[in-house]
Amino acid sequence: AVPEDLPLFAAPILGRDIWPEWADLAAARAEARAYQAEGLMLKRVSSPYFIGRKKGDWWKWKL
Repeated sequence: AVPEDLPLFAAPILGRDIWPEWADLAAARAEARAYQAEGLMLKRVSSPYFIGRKKGDWWKWKL
């Protein structure tokens, strides 16, 4: 378990049904600045989680 006093937080896991259209996802990206985020991380639904960077499985949509 992660200690509660660490200055970290985990973003919620959002399903693809949250953004049925690319325009909705673009709006969420625009709102990310309010959270001091660098961008949105997008993951292919069918790909498993890996240690390290795996090309093509994750994409950082920078602000």
